[in-house]
Amino acid sequence: MKSDDKTREQLLKEIDQLRVKIAELEKSETEGKQAEKALQESEQELNAIFNGARDGIVLLDKTGKILRINKYIVEIGGYTEEEIVGKRFNALKMFPLKSMLKMITVFEKLIKGQEISYEVEVKTKKGEKKIVQINNSLLKKEGKIEGVVAILRDITERKQAEKSLRKSEEKYRLLSENTLDCVWKMDKDLKFIYINQSIYPLLGFTREEWVGSTLAEHCSEKELQRFMNIVEDELRKEENYSSIFELNLFHKDGGEISLEILGKILLDENKKVIGIQGNARDITERKQAEETIKESEEKLRNIFENSTNLFFSHTPEHILTYLSPQVKDIMGYTQEEAMIKWTELASDNPINEIGFKHTVKAIETGKPQPPYELELVHKSGKKVWVEVREAPLVKDGKTVSIVGALTDITERTLAEKIQSTLYDISNALNTTDKMRDLYSKIREYLGNVIDTTNFYIALYDEKTDMISLPFEVDEKDDFETFPAGKTLTALVIKTGKPLFANRQLQDELNKQGKIDIIGTPSEIWLGVPLKVENSVIGVIAVQSYDDPHLYSEKDIEILTFISEEIALAIKHKQANENLEKAHEELKGLHKNLQKEIEKTITEMREKDHILIQQSRHAAMGEMIGNIAHQWRQPLAMVAAIIQNYEDAFEDGALDMDYIEKHTDLIMDILTKMSKTIDDFRFFFRPNKLSKSFNIKDIVLKTLKFLESSFKFNEIKVSLDLDDCIIEGFPNEYSQVVLVILSNAKEELIERNIKDRKIIFLLKKIEDKCVLKISDNDGGISKEVLHKIFDPYFTTKKEGKGTGVGLYMAKMIIEKNMNGKLTACNIKDGAEFRIEV
Repeated sequence: MKSDDKTREQLLKEIDQLRVKIAELEKSETEGKQAEKALQESEQELNAIFNGARDGIVLLDKTGKILRINKYIVEIGGYTEEEIVGKRFNALKMFPLKSMLKMITVFEKLIKGQEISYEVEVKTKKGEKKIVQINNSLLKKEGKIEGVVAILRDITERKQAEKSLRKSEEKYRLLSENTLDCVWKMDKDLKFIYINQSIYPLLGFTREEWVGSTLAEHCSEKELQRFMNIVEDELRKEENYSSIFELNLFHKDGGEISLEILGKILLDENKKVIGIQGNARDITERKQAEETIKESEEKLRNIFENSTNLFFSHTPEHILTYLSPQVKDIMGYTQEEAMIKWTELASDNPINEIGFKHTVKAIETGKPQPPYELELVHKSGKKVWVEVREAPLVKDGKTVSIVGALTDITERTLAEKIQSTLYDISNALNTTDKMRDLYSKIREYLGNVIDTTNFYIALYDEKTDMISLPFEVDEKDDFETFPAGKTLTALVIKTGKPLFANRQLQDELNKQGKIDIIGTPSEIWLGVPLKVENSVIGVIAVQSYDDPHLYSEKDIEILTFISEEIALAIKHKQANENLEKAHEELKGLHKNLQKEIEKTITEMREKDHILIQQSRHAAMGEMIGNIAHQWRQPLAMVAAIIQNYEDAFEDGALDMDYIEKHTDLIMDILTKMSKTIDDFRFFFRPNKLSKSFNIKDIVLKTLKFLESSFKFNEIKVSLDLDDCIIEGFPNEYSQVVLVILSNAKEELIERNIKDRKIIFLLKKIEDKCVLKISDNDGGISKEVLHKIFDPYFTTKKEGKGTGVGLYMAKMIIEKNMNGKLTACNIKDGAEFRIEV
């Protein structure tokens, strides 16, 4: 039993030892797996670093054979990994011969144990040149060299930047050494560490004498403190740290020189001052000149202050140095206020830009320029027009100041604007088709001389005692019709006088029971009656809801003056619209109410519109006669060709060639006849747009229309025409010439003149273009000479004339084209004179 127990104990012991060995084996296996995992993670980390590096990495063995590269090497040279790995580095195409020789020398040194950094040139696969920096390290194992690691970095851009920087520094040094300004640099203790050679002519010191000295040695304590204050002020700013200022420094001979300094504070990355640099310019002469100018200005001041004109002066930099007290009278500002606001006084009118160019030219040339006009803004907000005369003050060939005078020309300019407004409103009557368009134009043109933000035209119906607003532009109210009652508008209509009512007057009139306040009360209201032959047809009014000073007594005069033209324009336009309306109504009654139509037409003949239509119809009838003359010969030719067809057929000559030849001839004749129709059609096409044209061309064109008629009636035409360009309506001018020629032709034929002549003479006399048309028909009898331009007056037999031709011709020339049409008798006949 003891033996068995011993055997069991021994077995158990062996089992325990086996368990220990198994545990040791298991532990060893676990550590191996951990080591293998750690190795894999290390390799992954190395691969990530190897391929993620922004530098190129190359592994070579000790013979120079490339074992491995990262992707950045491919980016540097453009060669693929297959084109590089496995080859010796001295066989790569990306390294030129010079770079290769340098790399071989370095590789030999590496093998000997040296580690070297150097730069070489590489050539990419595309042929581009790059500069790379190479750092080499040896790979060793157990003390033995296994290979080389080469780190390549592309430094092409850095090298180019360094090269540009060197060039820039060289240019800066060359510029600073040759500039007339003194260029300098101080450290933080105000010690000069650099100065260019311009210091000698400026202050008498050599460069060697100046460098190393401090600013305190070259100026007074007061100037030094002022300089320090300027530096402190600049440092308080968030950025820039540069300034332009004046500084007085000592000359070597003991005098003091005034310098204009452009300085810049230099800071390190922590924004601490490390120095100051800048340049200096001698302004001593300029300061003396400014003193001289001040003395001259003082002498002129007494003269200026007693004039009605506004005098001023400013530097070439447009800094105002003097303004006479007259600014109060012209602009409403005191001298102190105007000096501060001077640059804000000009309005946004584009004409001001043209004027300011005269000032710039005077400064640049040193010569006086022609006077010009400016539009300025009065303190009250109104526009003021002034005429500016300027003269430069020149010293040593350089403009040092500009002196000038402003003359108030507001009244003159306003009168010109009023005249222009009257012309535009009158012209709008002929260029607008609808009443609302006319009202809109009136508001637009009136806005050039008075504020029309809130504007309306009111018309009064006496039968219904109602007021209508055919046109209204208002910020607050919107009315179409209302009873006249006791409104402000009705008060103007009732009295027939203008009314200028501020808020106080409106309240007073309301308390007196003369008016009732209707709609939103205005701060100021201005209304003027529209009168035609002493009869009030309505009111034109403007108002403001927020500015009680927008209008003045002067505006009453302006609106009153213009209202007469506006009233006539409205009345005339209403008459025209009524005529057009009546004309439309008459169309539907034409068949059954012929007698009534004739009666209505008789009444309508009193209006200019019907006169124009009749004039055109009469001229068109004349044109139809001219077309007949133009067509007589071509039609005869066509008839002859057609008759020849029968002869050709009988003679056996009628074949396709004959037909095609004569058909082409007929078509050519018909085409010319069609062109004649087009010429006459375009002649009568209305042209409402004014444009430039040559009177000579119009005369020749008109004569072309009458060519056949004149030839048939054996009328000779003599021409002496110069080129004369005018602005106006070419078709209307042509119609005037046509009327005169038609009358002359008829008189020559009716009086049976044998040697019939019409003479044209076109010359430019002073600034007018004068066309004289004369004939030899014996002239116009004295009894009717003064009546020939009257409407409906005619010496022709009944049915042959309307009496509106010459009347409309005179209207066209004198009203539409601002010219003059007259007639007189000469030696053998009559002469018509058109002057535009």
